[in-house]
Amino acid sequence: MLLKTIKELIIMSCGITSIGLYIPPQTITSSQISKETGIPESILINKYGISKKRRARSHETSYFMGIKAAEDALKKSEITATDLDVIIWVGSQNTEKFMWVTAISLASDLGADNAWAFDMTALCGSMLAGISIAKSLLDSHQEYSNILLVGGCRDIDYLDTNNPNTHFLLDLSSGAASVLISNENCSNTILGDSFKCDGSLSNICYATRETKKTHGNSDMQIRFLMNDSEKFKNTLNMTSINNFETVIKNSLKKSNMTPSDIDYLAILHIKRSAHEEILKRINLENSKSLYLSNFGHMEQFDPILSLFLAESKGLINKGSNVVLVSAGLGFIWGAIVIYYK
Repeated sequence: MLLKTIKELIIMSCGITSIGLYIPPQTITSSQISKETGIPESILINKYGISKKRRARSHETSYFMGIKAAEDALKKSEITATDLDVIIWVGSQNTEKFMWVTAISLASDLGADNAWAFDMTALCGSMLAGISIAKSLLDSHQEYSNILLVGGCRDIDYLDTNNPNTHFLLDLSSGAASVLISNENCSNTILGDSFKCDGSLSNICYATRETKKTHGNSDMQIRFLMNDSEKFKNTLNMTSINNFETVIKNSLKKSNMTPSDIDYLAILHIKRSAHEEILKRINLENSKSLYLSNFGHMEQFDPILSLFLAESKGLINKGSNVVLVSAGLGFIWGAIVIYYK
């Protein structure tokens, strides 16, 4: 069967009505990270790609930040909370409360009385996976008009800077984002997407709960654990860039486009050399993708932050073809094409 034309894809698709962000004001600089880890500041800047990043304050829980981002997205649209049909939490796996559906509580706090809600996770791939799910729900349910994706992250709290095996996570940052998707909005149309998994690393890097006793008091801590750093590093070095290239090109193919049609690449924060290699693989100019060295890795929300920054700098305009790109532990890679009308 022949692929649909871009015009046909736009007619049958939904679009991003607005995006919301919450970026904590507190920063950590490369100099501070260097003092914590013993890694030279020049390496943190040039290899890890971190000039500074955000750290949430004690009251800025993932839920708190998610609410702020959701309110921001709604404020930027003409849609109210009562117009929402579905709310999907795509933030960090909530550790503030257990056996708790974050999205249901969030719907209540927003006043989204007509929405049903659920949580989903693909770790740092959650926002893009959520966009794909939201598009499918809108395409298959005629009674749905508006779906809100929202989440916050502060997994930086689980990073032990004294453990060199998890230093690849040093770019972890804090923040929140929200994406409002509507089938009544043909602007910022969501076109093709592509996802790819590699489960061979799923049991090598993850977080565990530890109970430690301090002065007779039990204290539960969550910490990232790396079981086999050599296998992890070698496998990713062999496969990750290829998988990024695959999902980008597949999402474009589903949109009847090629890499030459990309006007902007909204990609997650990764080490600088990997970022540059991906641009090289798809023959994209550096000016068509921002590197998030002043924010670090805001996890699944990097592509949304990148969108916001690109819009504010005039890098995205009417007629722009944008590709959102993410990857999450486990491992999952994803890409989604957005056409700005």
